[in-house]
Amino acid sequence: MYIDPLTAERYIVNFLEMAEQFGSYDDITILFILCTATEMPLLYISRGEEDDILGEFLSQENHKELEETGGDTYLEKFKTANMFNAWLNEKSENYIYSTFNAPPGLLHQKVEILQWLTYAACEIGKILKFPQIKQLMEMHIRVKYGIRKELIELIGVKGIGRVRARALFNAGIVNKDMLRKAGVDDIAKILKSKKIAEDIKKEVEMI
Repeated sequence: MYIDPLTAERYIVNFLEMAEQFGSYDDITILFILCTATEMPLLYISRGEEDDILGEFLSQENHKELEETGGDTYLEKFKTANMFNAWLNEKSENYIYSTFNAPPGLLHQKVEILQWLTYAACEIGKILKFPQIKQLMEMHIRVKYGIRKELIELIGVKGIGRVRARALFNAGIVNKDMLRKAGVDDIAKILKSKKIAEDIKKEVEMI
């Protein structure tokens, strides 16, 4: 594992030493801190969107701490964190492109960088016992697949991605046990394919 020592220092300060000042670490706060890495290329802010982004930023309860942490580019970090938050909340690539001016290629490039940085933060957190280690480990999975927390268990079954996991969850199959108990025909009806349903059923029964 290699990251810039400055990135590691920022993670230690913001996840450990400033834990009391930040208080609650919601997804945006964690993503913002991850975006303080020197390795993360930030999104550009045009003049036309600056006021809206600033207004949204000031609505954050911990905006003073975030501004101090983010330095001169705190708004760029906030916009970039918001783009990742949209990804974690299962927004479409078209939505992310139109909202953040981030085409799919750019989005996936940044997601790969964030995956690496989240992994690095997890490894540092395990050693130094970050109080947010559970959230960081969950976020590492969520970043990879672009999912909400509720889909983490289903996504662990081979053959289930973000779209299939969401379809199953919305149909009431919310975990592996329920998937095991569901009939192939029921799964096929949800996923529109008996072959996929049979493959997933075999996989979940092997876990």
